[in-house]
Amino acid sequence: MRHFSTKLIGGKRAGAGRKKLPKGVKRVAVTVKLPPAIRDWLKAQGSSQGKMIEAALIQHFRLVDE
Repeated sequence: MRHFSTKLIGGKRAGAGRKKLPKGVKRVAVTVKLPPAIRDWLKAQGSSQGKMIEAALIQHFRLVDE
């Protein structure tokens, strides 16, 4: 078994960590109430419910996807 110096393990390092998302990409959590039939349909689609709702809103209201 090797013993490593604690100076080499952990701690703050340049370039480490998750990079910030570009502006307009970060999402915010929103709670909505939907009829059970719509919720069941969304779940049955097998893809991201949030992305499906976002795409439907963009298409319906002719919003520009940033």
